[in-house]
Amino acid sequence: RPVMDGLQAVRHIMIESPVPIVVLSSLFSDGSITFDAVVCVAVFSRFDEQQIMSILNEFARITRQGGRILFSHRTDLLESSDIIEKIQELQLFSLRFSSEPYKYIPGDEHYRDVFVKYFVLQVN
Repeated sequence: RPVMDGLQAVRHIMIESPVPIVVLSSLFSDGSITFDAVVCVAVFSRFDEQQIMSILNEFARITRQGGRILFSHRTDLLESSDIIEKIQELQLFSLRFSSEPYKYIPGDEHYRDVFVKYFVLQVN
């Protein structure tokens, strides 16, 4: 097997490999386990708005009140969507932080014009 540098490994994981989907409701269905934080980075670009909202609802269910959810999303996909407004309308979360845009995968010419923002939600 060829050895990959970090950038090649990220590209392989994000583009070439199938995305595993874990149904959290089956793992934590009784509500006895909650988390202080959930991190979801470089995932949402593979889902539509409705799926993202469902995922965030599930994150809220398994995150304790006052806990944090950190996620990223590509700016080109944010521009064509009102997902942040929809998140705030849910009133399940408070938007605690929204970053400036950062390069999606620095140094990779394939993504030279793609940027990502990071968000932190607090579960109400």
